[in-house]
Amino acid sequence: MRSLPLIAVLVAIACSDGSRPGNDFTGTWSGGVQLTGTWSGTDHRLVATDTAATLVSRCFTVQSGPLMLTDSLTFQASGTVTQAGGLITLRVGDPYVVMGRVVGSQVQIDQDVLRPGGGDVLVCNA
Repeated sequence: MRSLPLIAVLVAIACSDGSRPGNDFTGTWSGGVQLTGTWSGTDHRLVATDTAATLVSRCFTVQSGPLMLTDSLTFQASGTVTQAGGLITLRVGDPYVVMGRVVGSQVQIDQDVLRPGGGDVLVCNA
């Protein structure tokens, strides 16, 4: 019975329009489906490739390994802060966990809903 949710997700992915940004899921279910694409929202931008992911926030940037989706379409990857500024406690070199979930063609990180595409420039107002 454990394979039933897997089959449902694979069918949904196969039936989705893979030509739109944010719907580019690759990989196998041995460790999850790999998330690739570009999404942006009010406070974050996520660029995920098959080799790495970059999370850009208003005042910091994090680089991590690839993002693998779980059966519940969530992801979590250990990363490192590569840029930091403003009045935040993060510093370059600090560890940071990139985590979120996929909802349809969108990605949710914290309370920010990221939509497919590059979006506007994020400015640190601190």
